[in-house]
Amino acid sequence: FDIGGINFEIGDFFVCHCDDCKRARAAIPGTAEDYYKDMAISIAPVAELAHQIAPDAWLSYATYTGFTPAMAAQPPAWVKLIPEQIICQWTLTGMVSDEAWPDGLRPPTARNIGYLHWGNKSTHSVHRFFTARIQDVCRRAADAGFLGLVTYGEDPASIMTMRLFYTAWSFFLDHPYATLDDFASGPLTGWFNSTPDARRFLRIALDLEKSGMTRAALSAALEAAGAARRAASQDRARDTWTEFIAYLQGRLAEIEAADRVIEDPAEVAAAMTEGFRVPQETS
Repeated sequence: FDIGGINFEIGDFFVCHCDDCKRARAAIPGTAEDYYKDMAISIAPVAELAHQIAPDAWLSYATYTGFTPAMAAQPPAWVKLIPEQIICQWTLTGMVSDEAWPDGLRPPTARNIGYLHWGNKSTHSVHRFFTARIQDVCRRAADAGFLGLVTYGEDPASIMTMRLFYTAWSFFLDHPYATLDDFASGPLTGWFNSTPDARRFLRIALDLEKSGMTRAALSAALEAAGAARRAASQDRARDTWTEFIAYLQGRLAEIEAADRVIEDPAEVAAAMTEGFRVPQETS
């Protein structure tokens, strides 16, 4: 397939201590962290050359951090070293809140995308719900003039949480000011051929997003989904509820299967000194 661009990464927070790099950092005014300066020193020449070779390509670079009010008020000197047409990728994972990202806050760079560590194996978040957070970050990014957002796509839509994840991104990136009810009455209705069922499903998913996939939350979700399946009047709705119930049962079974009773004195002693890993909510 055709490659549409390059994302430049130099390794988060690493700094080179050779004499050349020390001199180059010293020549950049301001109090920005050294890794920002190294990022600009390393990326600026190759990004500029890449732009000359392929001016229509999407060229971006990773900061590994979010932006701050201080950056917005006084843009760091390293910003001017990288050509404006190169897209700056900010990590937004820890920024999706009113405290970290107040209304009106924009990055100090001209062209921007945002990166989220959601729905992937490294953050153990494949089996989590993100719909409300996706709606929130899409609205914030649109307010700040972002060109787009980046997240993971490494797990299949056959996993119910990931299917909802991809559907929510597809909708809210195109409609960043839509409501959650717009989402339910739009793409989610197609899952059920029924808007009331779609709204009911979204309420359950939002409860699980807020509470986490705990025993109590999964049990409550199973009860609600079972009642919805019994009340469903469409075959498509019953099929989707059945799929959702099977997914929830599987998550609850994983927790219950990992429950352990340790009685052997040697095993107890080993666990006390070495510890052992168990899934969340395991007893």
